[in-house]
Amino acid sequence: MRACFAEGEVLIDMDYFGQCGNRDEFVDGIFVPRGCHEYVLDMHHCANPEIEIRDANRARGLWSLNYRNINTREQTLTLLSALYHDEYRRIDGEWKISRSRTEYRTVLSCRYAPGTLEVETAARSLAPAG
Repeated sequence: MRACFAEGEVLIDMDYFGQCGNRDEFVDGIFVPRGCHEYVLDMHHCANPEIEIRDANRARGLWSLNYRNINTREQTLTLLSALYHDEYRRIDGEWKISRSRTEYRTVLSCRYAPGTLEVETAARSLAPAG
């Protein structure tokens, strides 16, 4: 995951999940703590890329995200859709993400137990109302 992003200053704006100023802050502060556990079952499918090459070393991208998270410890299920608005730079011949903003579109958050499934949130965001 870390290698997908440029080194140094990179804005990663995940709305209510937080903002990060570089790839290490994102990987160590959001990605690993939230997802890299045996009890977290994630599906993170990006599709329908719209890539605009701006020049030999810069590009923009728009990706649709279909995300599923099953947390067997907390017994939660989260389904969401979002758009990634990305900017890329070619560095030493490789394209790296230099900026990423997540635009959440829909979310369904549930708790489960044997024989039950309780909806906690069905909305456009997991952010608290207000």
